[in-house]
Amino acid sequence: MRLTWDFDNSLRNHDGTDIEPSHRKIKKQIAEGHEVSIVTRRHEDDIHSGFDGDDVEKYVKEKIGNIPVHFDDSELKYKTLDEMGVHVHYDDDPKEIEALKKHTNIKGILVTDGKGVDTKKTEVQTQVETQVKTQSKTFDKDKKYGDKIAIVYDFGTFISVAHRLAQDFGKVYYFTPWVSGFPYVKDTSIGSGFPDFERIDNFWDYADEADLIYFPEVSCGDVQKKLVALGKNVWGSRGAEILEMKRMFWIEKLKELGLETPETREFNNLEELIKILKEEEDLYVKLDDMFRGEFETFHHVTWSTTRGLIEKVRYHMGALAERLSGIIQKPIKSKLEFGFDIWFTGGKFPSVLPIGYEIKDLGYVCKIDKWENMPSGVLAIMEKIAPLLQSYGYRGSFSAEIRHGDDGKWYFTDPCLRNANPASFILMDMCDNFSEIVYEGSQGKTVPPIWNSKYGVEVTINSEFLLQNYGELNYPKELGKKINRMNAYCDSKGCVWNVPDGVKDSFGSVIEKGNDIDDMLKAIRSSMDKIKGYKVEINPTQLEEAAVALKKN
Repeated sequence: MRLTWDFDNSLRNHDGTDIEPSHRKIKKQIAEGHEVSIVTRRHEDDIHSGFDGDDVEKYVKEKIGNIPVHFDDSELKYKTLDEMGVHVHYDDDPKEIEALKKHTNIKGILVTDGKGVDTKKTEVQTQVETQVKTQSKTFDKDKKYGDKIAIVYDFGTFISVAHRLAQDFGKVYYFTPWVSGFPYVKDTSIGSGFPDFERIDNFWDYADEADLIYFPEVSCGDVQKKLVALGKNVWGSRGAEILEMKRMFWIEKLKELGLETPETREFNNLEELIKILKEEEDLYVKLDDMFRGEFETFHHVTWSTTRGLIEKVRYHMGALAERLSGIIQKPIKSKLEFGFDIWFTGGKFPSVLPIGYEIKDLGYVCKIDKWENMPSGVLAIMEKIAPLLQSYGYRGSFSAEIRHGDDGKWYFTDPCLRNANPASFILMDMCDNFSEIVYEGSQGKTVPPIWNSKYGVEVTINSEFLLQNYGELNYPKELGKKINRMNAYCDSKGCVWNVPDGVKDSFGSVIEKGNDIDDMLKAIRSSMDKIKGYKVEINPTQLEEAAVALKKN
């Protein structure tokens, strides 16, 4: 990244003293590999604050290092900076920052560490300083992390995380990757327009200033590890992403830990898969997670029932089908699937956590209980998984799908090294100190959760129509905090629209919580009846059955 700094009152005060915080920051930027130079608004022969051009160059070389110094005698620097291809400019003059914002795409950062200014403050400078002070006081008073900045690095599913962090952080930015040779308007619309956080289009322009960077999805492990190496606080799976990305790698790790696994085989192209599906029945097919967009895990009954899907995949993928990889598993005969949705940091899981059921494509229901009250088979698995996660430096959300087989054995079928969906929205709402857990946890500290309810339920809002079309939900204003929207955009009138991605027919959810499970179910039913939308489906029937099971323990 190309970075530039002003000189007078940004690196050196007018009274001749050094501005050490700026010096330290520049040296750090150089060490991180950024292209850094100085741009000062003066003619190199002019003497200003006792220094001419030669003095400035000598000072920079001695105090900072051998970096370029540019002299610009124009009224404002923005044209020069734009011609230089600068990404970020640091300056103590608010007029320079305003000019950058008005005339260029360069990010301007106001330097406020200067002392002994030998000129009177301009009206603009006074207004900016007053605004900064006022905002700081407001943040400190109303929010736990009012002086902190958080970035959510997402793919559209977890806009709810940005909303939740915005309750406690002074500033929250939301980013989704969008760059391609031919980007669409919708690519930079996801997460934009919301009043409590700001969408950004260039992640690295803001990363340096962030106090927390939250990755709710698996992947981007390389980005996470780079950020950690730069000293940033990162909430995410880091290198442990491979446990979900590569299915057979996960199976081998389970075997190394002495945990049960179903009969599993690997396939490395579509033709290998087809051969097995033609010859055998009753199998589960799971793609490596890095190819998850091609199709979700499915149950193969017979070739005649599966053939239509496979032919569609073969036509769609063409020659690329030779790269398809994943695993095939014999089914686990079981009447119980256990949902373990929480987080892992500081080398351990929380001692009080949700025990839940997920009904695929419909939702999630849970109750809060003590660690020791979980099934013994689940505890045994998690005690072996914890050291594995810790070996990757894991600090992030974590979900597990565990089945209790009819054979009496416990099987850890799938790891989800990311925010659970559904489940995340209700758990963030049930946890009063969620932001503290994440911020401190990103630094390797363990903070016990403070739960505000015993039970929680999250029901998904589905629509096949909205896979390919824009849509809006109508519901009473008082339901707003109970509605979760994914891949969403807030327009200039405050209306929230889903942005179709052609992949997920679930585009949101509605939540409810409480200390009485029956009252909670009545409340979620009431909320559902008030949600209206074109070809929208909300069905909690199976979740109510799961809730009854939770009530009976």
